[in-house]
Amino acid sequence: MLQSIGGMRESIGGLKQAVETLTAQSRDQAKKLDTLSHRMYAAGAFLAVLTAVLAWMMNNLASVVRALEALAGAPR
Repeated sequence: MLQSIGGMRESIGGLKQAVETLTAQSRDQAKKLDTLSHRMYAAGAFLAVLTAVLAWMMNNLASVVRALEALAGAPR
């Protein structure tokens, strides 16, 4: 009877350790996912700003080309 109680205590100790290990691993994974989501958000914001700047530059370039065409007398 005493041996079986000792065996159960060892099993419970092992289970507690396994649960603690899984909890720690879960926390680590959550941190990694949080970091990844922040990077994805930053990449999306960067692409939005880059797109806006490129659109502005293309619009200004088109205006310059139209002005040069008007000065040269070329038909549109």
